[in-house]
Amino acid sequence: MPSNDPPPSGKKPLMNVMHDVGRKDVKAMNDIRRQSERIQHEVFENLASNHHSGLSRITCVYQRGILQLQGEANSYYLKQLAQERARRVDGVTHTINCIKVIDRIDPIKKAPR
Repeated sequence: MPSNDPPPSGKKPLMNVMHDVGRKDVKAMNDIRRQSERIQHEVFENLASNHHSGLSRITCVYQRGILQLQGEANSYYLKQLAQERARRVDGVTHTINCIKVIDRIDPIKKAPR
């Protein structure tokens, strides 16, 4: 039967070292997840606090400094405004703006006569 005594060299047994590394990985992954959730929440708050209701249809995904904006906006101005507000959140180093500009005016009414 194996002994639970430490090896004579004073080093930890391999299984304990692997367990410690595993714990550090889990902690690091949890820290990354919490940071992602915090940043996404902050971006949502920034967009929601704006007086333009068109920004409420914007969602985002954050990972390792990169924020991807998704959804629809009624104008290019609102698309750019969402990007600028999101870019100012601490932790966002790059933004990918995938917001689609949707013209909500009826094409029949818009056509010249």
